[in-house]
Amino acid sequence: MYHEDRRDPSRLVPEFWTRYQQALAQVARQGVNMKPYYMERSIFEQARLWRQSRSSSEVRNRIAHLENKGAKFMAHALNVVGSQPGTAGRHVTWVTLGWHQFGEACDAFWQVGGKAIWSTSRGGAQNGYRMFRTVCKSIGLVHLRGDFPHIQYRSAAPLKHMSYADADRAMELKFNT
Repeated sequence: MYHEDRRDPSRLVPEFWTRYQQALAQVARQGVNMKPYYMERSIFEQARLWRQSRSSSEVRNRIAHLENKGAKFMAHALNVVGSQPGTAGRHVTWVTLGWHQFGEACDAFWQVGGKAIWSTSRGGAQNGYRMFRTVCKSIGLVHLRGDFPHIQYRSAAPLKHMSYADADRAMELKFNT
């Protein structure tokens, strides 16, 4: 049975986690304290996040799209989580399937004086997010433009690497409880 633990590095792809830890150590030596907070994310949690700020017609359309592509389990996940509280129009995530579900992504926040910092401008050139993404890129990890907390192992989205049916099968095997 799958148990969601968003801070369990043992659920990450080992090569990704090793590189991620190297990046954390490099920025720490430069005085930047990055704290990982979201590692693997189930397909159900991803569905909950995606549904925030989405209209019911967007949700219905995405479910139909997934079903038409042969991704019945992913469609089920999107349907079964139900309506989610909105975030005033701001999307929490752009995708219904990402590298978090495969253990190939991690989100982190920048910490100063024991407080989480979410600013991408505070500190100028010494901004924790900017420094971290530069280090991650230098060791072969990928950051997504505009999504400063997020670092992933591969550059293209999962559905660029596999079919909907293959991705659906992987999600059902991993998260069907």
